[in-house]
Amino acid sequence: MTIRFEPEVYDYLTGKKFSNALAVNVQNSADCRGRIDILRDLAKGKNVLHIGCADHIQIIEEKRAKGEWLHEHLTEVANVCAGIDIDRKSIDYLRDVLGVKDVHAVDVKGAPSPVICERQWDYAILGEILEHVNDPCSFLRKIRENYGSCVKSLVITVPNALSSANIKNSGQDREYINSDHRYWFTPYTLAKVSVEAGYTPKEFYICGDDPLAGKKSPSTLRTVRRMLRSVTGRRYIRGSTIIMILE
Repeated sequence: MTIRFEPEVYDYLTGKKFSNALAVNVQNSADCRGRIDILRDLAKGKNVLHIGCADHIQIIEEKRAKGEWLHEHLTEVANVCAGIDIDRKSIDYLRDVLGVKDVHAVDVKGAPSPVICERQWDYAILGEILEHVNDPCSFLRKIRENYGSCVKSLVITVPNALSSANIKNSGQDREYINSDHRYWFTPYTLAKVSVEAGYTPKEFYICGDDPLAGKKSPSTLRTVRRMLRSVTGRRYIRGSTIIMILE
């Protein structure tokens, strides 16, 4: 199940109202799926453009072995799934070494690409990309300018600044972070950046990262625990990943 912001929050997102101490409620949702499960369900039977498909070249094969490489999951369920990435070396590796089809070296901030514009896309998925970008507002705005006519909805996933792991680490005066990250996001700040770029946040999820069952199955006990936390509403906002759908 998805979460929506309370209606009055949109006045703050758009700047109609201001508060120096806005309380944003994240309502409970009885959804125990992980990040990959949710993205697979969204992509099933759809035309999907996967922006940043390659991941870090050093860990692609490790992720594939563990069933954690997102692009492989998307291609399994989508009607069409094209992968693009700014890293030409990684794209060449995917195509020439691993035999992955329909992947292309494209800079979405550059001139509109015929590879993207030649088809209508239900979703453009940006999986763990925005926190690596120097100016996320300009980045998203450029995607909208270049591809708004051929991409129906944008799906963004980012690490959650309010996750249980971050809270635990902060209690030890320590930050664990990917050394290439520029930002941490919360549901509100991700939505604010998206609105500034011209998008409207429709709904979002806060979830964990357990791989899809059948690839690398999470333990039954872990699944039951996560379901109970979702049903009871305990620390729901502390999931590791935010998934937000924009139009």
